Amino acid sequence: MVSYGCHKAVCNICEAAHDPDQFVKYKTPEHVVQNWWSGHPKCDNFNATHNLWWQKDSDNKIKMRQQKWEESQLKEKQLREKHGVPKLDCTTLELKGFVGRIGNRMTQIVNGIGVAEKLGGFTFTIPDVQLWKNDEKGLFRVLFDFPIGDVSFKTDPNPEALEECELSTKIPKHICTNPDAFWDVRCKYGFKHRTRIMNEYLAPHLRKNLTTCAEQFKHSSQKTLVVHIRGGDARGYRTDNHPCHVQPTCGFYDDAIKRSVKNNGIEKILIASDGGSKCAKHIEKNWQGRDGLKVEYTNQTHKIKTDLFTDACALIGARHVVWARSGFSAFFMMLNPHRDSVFLPLAMHGYGDSSGDYCDVWNLNHGVCPYVKQGYFYYPQTWKDDKSGQQIAHKVDEFGGTCNENDLGTEPLRRMKK
Repeated sequence: MVSYGCHKAVCNICEAAHDPDQFVKYKTPEHVVQNWWSGHPKCDNFNATHNLWWQKDSDNKIKMRQQKWEESQLKEKQLREKHGVPKLDCTTLELKGFVGRIGNRMTQIVNGIGVAEKLGGFTFTIPDVQLWKNDEKGLFRVLFDFPIGDVSFKTDPNPEALEECELSTKIPKHICTNPDAFWDVRCKYGFKHRTRIMNEYLAPHLRKNLTTCAEQFKHSSQKTLVVHIRGGDARGYRTDNHPCHVQPTCGFYDDAIKRSVKNNGIEKILIASDGGSKCAKHIEKNWQGRDGLKVEYTNQTHKIKTDLFTDACALIGARHVVWARSGFSAFFMMLNPHRDSVFLPLAMHGYGDSSGDYCDVWNLNHGVCPYVKQGYFYYPQTWKDDKSGQQIAHKVDEFGGTCNENDLGTEPLRRMKK
């Protein structure tokens, strides 16, 4: 016997055994047999209170379904309140304005999308005016195929994100009418969820010529170490003045190169820099020809959009990479977290830094370890000890261990605030 319903077939067999003449009334009509799969709820419609598609809901079943829906809504409301999610009179969050350069701005976008998810599937919008007037005439569109006009990201309700996202500060109730910068208002996420957001919402918009370039670079750079050196805007930072942004010493690069040659057989060093750092010249002077190494720079035309594309191609595609203390470095690492080896100078808040700066989080740290084959870490001026809770002093850029062996403690997720 073939049944075109669910468990009803069992009852059919029982009744037919007792009264075969009555079984004819259960025979499925011919047109149903021919079209039973077309557009009917059948057994996989979990919202249906009936068993077969030709059965209609009774008033009682409709009430039961409504009651279940109301109970689920109440449970969802209680869950949202438990995780600090306010009830807002809007479904769209808007970015107020950008802070700093591309690295900071990508941090703001990731923060905003994370909060939109937290709210149960809001839309996060970047007004067009921000992408043009305040973005050096459209640098984001060098990397992403964003359409002309406002750029919006419709987030999906994410139960894991709702639970994992501990807000760094309360979401302002006026956020619907007064756009926010989404620097302080953020989920206290580590590398895992920030990378998930980057790859789920932003990576699909990378320009095809950029992804093709990065893929080609990846396949041709097995023995190349790409070194990102931040220079121009960081020259005034020191360990005793804005240490969040102090750039690594030249000795850091020397150690990274030594380990790369020994452990990975590196034959070429490719420097990607915006200029202004003495360490680029240091690397060229001390490593050109040494151990057979070649030292080169990414092709620079002094045209900002062309140079950005060239650097982005190498920084996304690099298998072996040395990062700076920089949101720009973090941005490209999140776009492609799967690397053969990475060298990371850790960052820690200190004298002169804004009380709201959380550079130990937005800068790269050992949260990358699940994604890379090997990671190497270097201490900032201080690093928090998990056991004592105190800041332990270190020599800046002192080697702090690898993914396999280190005393770095848990990945920092907090917001530094005095």
